Amino acid sequence: MTDTSTTRVPYPRRLSTLAAALALLTSNSSVVMAQAAANSSYALEEIVVTAEKRAENVNDVPIAINAFSGDGLEKAGVKSMADLAMKTPGLVYDTLVNYAVIFIRGVGTDAFIPSADLSVAPYIDGVYFPISFGLARSLGEVERVEVLKGPQGTLFGRNSTGGAISITTRQPSETHTLKAASSYERFEENNNRVYMSGPLSERLAVSGALIYNTREDYYTPVDEVSYDQLQPYRERGVNLSARWIPTEWAEAQLSAYYFDSQGVGTSLLACLQPSQLGASLGISCAPDYKANTNINNTAFSLLKAGALTLQFYPGPFDIKSITAYQDTNGQSLVDFDGSNANLVEFGGDGTQKENFPQLFGEIFSQELQMISNTDSRWNEQLEWIVGLYYTDSTVGYDPVGFALGGLNNGLSGALGGSPPLPADFSAFSPILDAFGGALSPLDELVQAKVTVTGSLDTVAASAFSQITWTPLHWLDITLGGRYQREKRRVFNANLYINTQVAGQQPQTNANQYPDEEFEESNFSPKLTLSASPAEGQLVYASYQQAFKSGSYNIVNLTQSPTFIRPETVATTELGVKSSLFERRLQINAAMFRTEIDDLQSQFVSLMSGGVVQFQNAELATVEGADFDIQWAASPAWKFTLGASYLRGRYERFDDAVGYTEAEGGFSGSYSDDENYSGNTIVRNPELTATFGANWFKAVPGGELNIGLDYYYNDGYYFDAANQLEQDAYTVLNARLTYTHDDSNVDISLFGGNLEGSRYYIYQFQTDFGIVGKLAKPESYGIRVNWHYDDE
Repeated sequence: MTDTSTTRVPYPRRLSTLAAALALLTSNSSVVMAQAAANSSYALEEIVVTAEKRAENVNDVPIAINAFSGDGLEKAGVKSMADLAMKTPGLVYDTLVNYAVIFIRGVGTDAFIPSADLSVAPYIDGVYFPISFGLARSLGEVERVEVLKGPQGTLFGRNSTGGAISITTRQPSETHTLKAASSYERFEENNNRVYMSGPLSERLAVSGALIYNTREDYYTPVDEVSYDQLQPYRERGVNLSARWIPTEWAEAQLSAYYFDSQGVGTSLLACLQPSQLGASLGISCAPDYKANTNINNTAFSLLKAGALTLQFYPGPFDIKSITAYQDTNGQSLVDFDGSNANLVEFGGDGTQKENFPQLFGEIFSQELQMISNTDSRWNEQLEWIVGLYYTDSTVGYDPVGFALGGLNNGLSGALGGSPPLPADFSAFSPILDAFGGALSPLDELVQAKVTVTGSLDTVAASAFSQITWTPLHWLDITLGGRYQREKRRVFNANLYINTQVAGQQPQTNANQYPDEEFEESNFSPKLTLSASPAEGQLVYASYQQAFKSGSYNIVNLTQSPTFIRPETVATTELGVKSSLFERRLQINAAMFRTEIDDLQSQFVSLMSGGVVQFQNAELATVEGADFDIQWAASPAWKFTLGASYLRGRYERFDDAVGYTEAEGGFSGSYSDDENYSGNTIVRNPELTATFGANWFKAVPGGELNIGLDYYYNDGYYFDAANQLEQDAYTVLNARLTYTHDDSNVDISLFGGNLEGSRYYIYQFQTDFGIVGKLAKPESYGIRVNWHYDDE
């Protein structure tokens, strides 16, 4: 338990100190840049964002945003959504058992079942993608990425309590464009991407992007296991778009998305420390970057989606309609105890993906927007948007397999207790009791197969509006709100145990839990005051609420589905955006305070009655500040610097479920009477910082670029009990790129994690011990890019 007796500095005093620091930062910039002001031949890249559902310069939007162009990410070697964390202070983007785990400014969720909603809303081309399984995929060909910090409940809706990540793919172009990229690096990682775009006629343009990536895992098995390598990872993706402009007042775009991945990825849970129960069952852990699991872990994910975007320009306002459908399937085979002991497995054979999709999700969504334009009445003083949103989805497991003691021949091929079960069955008694004797007598079982099913239906509708009034040319007042209502129903939540005792016929025991449902409504308001005291300067103060849906645990062994209450977030923020010296220096900074009511949290234990158990922390708070600076110091030098400070605490979190502590480590003993009040919120690093430097030099035939990116994270906890701690770590990436002008070819030599820092992608506790996986060690490789454009 964390010591909570430390004296806390009152929040108003910290607020005034941070305000003074931000003022000093901007006021002294003229001294630093006096010499650079004389040269106007270079400037920072301008990025247009749609954070408020209309195209605006990122520096004119009173929201804390880290925005990146697709070209900029490509040059920096950012390949996946998870890589964005290295460029965005305050963003934690991990993966766990192939589920994305995303936190922005200390607000997020670490749950990894399909009925658990993210707290950071992922959007692709204006479409909300709610299922986190397989979400940490490669970016492909993108036009820009926007990381919106803080709750975005008004315009982005439900499940955006921490913020939103909006990805805009590269749209069909009016000129013929062809791009290709290929890279090869350590661990036989090969990434390939092709993009084609161009007009088919004066009014019709199409584009297509393909990715194909493969790699070996950087973990290797120990000699004693039955497999000689972990399953290689492979991902494939296609994005097709067609844009039709039949008249000057209408256009339509049809997009299709396909993505699949297969391989060990983050389904490997490597044992780090056995619990008392695990030690009594003979668990041993392998060294770093080694796996000794008794099965070869794997995961498979498949996403198929389509979207139709219609835009009309009748005159006094614009109309936009986004209709989308998503179909997701997935499967994992996971050694739950992460060791050579034949104890517990979840999932199914990854090769059976076509016939047995464990995880599934179907989502239909429809959004309608009406947006003011320059022809709108009072357009010089009013900007507004009005919209409606509807979604209907079903997600769940049908089924997911479960094996205890290697009995489940439907998972790993074990039959008749082979490999042999531990000789001392008494250690299993707490788990066996949870099954009500269905697996007794254990020593006489010939085979057993345990499967769990569960589905969650969601129907949600909302109406939203936001209006910005400009009473003075330097002052904007924005008022917005979103009313939403939703209904959720959990059904088909069943447990089936098929067993056969020696000399007897097979029999089935079933726990069929009744359907449950709930309805809820919410109104999330927004108020922003923003002032522009001079050209390129913006100061804003805002208050924003957001709402995260309540849900059910759909993986149930001995208890009916447990309900987790909705989560609501309210944030007060003060920020400044300052563009100086003809866009050669950009300083953005903000400080904020967030209150979270009924923060949703996850706990993993077989003893909890459902493997994964949801719970609510009654009250949590996050206070902090962040800034980012971009500086074009000269035509040859560009720098970036950013940092985020967070102080996230569970203010009231008693009667929590968790594991009790023991001398020398956690005990692995389940408890439903823990008190985590005063503890640090999971994945809340107090300080994260990024630094980037780029040097450009004209050389014969083209240009040479040397780039360096440095990331610092002072550590955080993986669990609400604050028993699993990630220590402070740094990551250094570097690259050397030569661009040949005539051929439009870039050749890059690059290195990642060059210091060889050892830090974890994830850790969590089970009844048998602590499991986790280290991040990729140092790597190096070569990348070749080529592009053609006939403009």
